[in-house]
Amino acid sequence: MNRSFKNFYWLKSIKHSYIPLIIVIIVIIRWTIVIQNFPSSSCQQINIYGQTNQKRCYPLLVNFGHECCAKAQSDNCETGLAFGIKHCVKLNMDIFDSDKNFIRRNRDILDRSRGAGYWIWKPYIIWHELYVAREGDIIVYSDAAVNFTAHINNLLPLMKKQDILIFHQESAYTKRDTFILLNADDPTYVDSMASVAS
Repeated sequence: MNRSFKNFYWLKSIKHSYIPLIIVIIVIIRWTIVIQNFPSSSCQQINIYGQTNQKRCYPLLVNFGHECCAKAQSDNCETGLAFGIKHCVKLNMDIFDSDKNFIRRNRDILDRSRGAGYWIWKPYIIWHELYVAREGDIIVYSDAAVNFTAHINNLLPLMKKQDILIFHQESAYTKRDTFILLNADDPTYVDSMASVAS
């Protein structure tokens, strides 16, 4: 018997009309295994930022721009979509329109021009997107001025090891005075990975 077919000797006893069905079942089983081993790549309709039936497909890229950055947001989306992102959402200050309590509580911050309100929108966006995401969905937050240069599949093995992927130490972004004032001037905090939003 030919070596490549020795494991399929049972095919001789199956009627030829069943072979396509068996092949389809094998493909479905194999595809199910692949899907279970990788994060979600499907789409869903969600209600977010006061809007209903907003589409989200994963891996999802989310960026933000205020007044200055529409072109940069589009470039960020283009490069993300070219390197494995399934859907890109370009956000701006309109996300706060339906959240009157947030605006009222944070008016002094939102009125600041620097960082479109000292970047308060970053944790706001990330929290809202994580809240509506499903287990296994990948969300990439990126500053609008960033362009992708490699496929996001390169990061998937790292995502299997940890839920949040961070690349820099806290000490690279935090002034030492801050650690001292917070009574956190200890390698446990100083050498930890920075939880910055971009």
